[in-house]
Amino acid sequence: MTTQVHFCMNENDEEKFKEVLKKVSLTPAEAFSIFSKKTIEVGDMPFEAFQPNRRLKTAINSQNYAKFSNPEKGLKWLNN
Repeated sequence: MTTQVHFCMNENDEEKFKEVLKKVSLTPAEAFSIFSKKTIEVGDMPFEAFQPNRRLKTAINSQNYAKFSNPEKGLKWLNN
């Protein structure tokens, strides 16, 4: 037995969503079915979903960060 699920979304987001799904040959219904089955399987969201706060957004967009030539130098810097 199947049931219908209805939800609303922004028209612009819907078009972009459909464009992405077209690239992987899925319909919105198929994508939602995959999402719901995976959510049930893992008992949680099947991917990390969060909105970064203002401080994190600022840090992500900043050009003020340390650069290292290799991971070992970065770890040494972090641990000092």
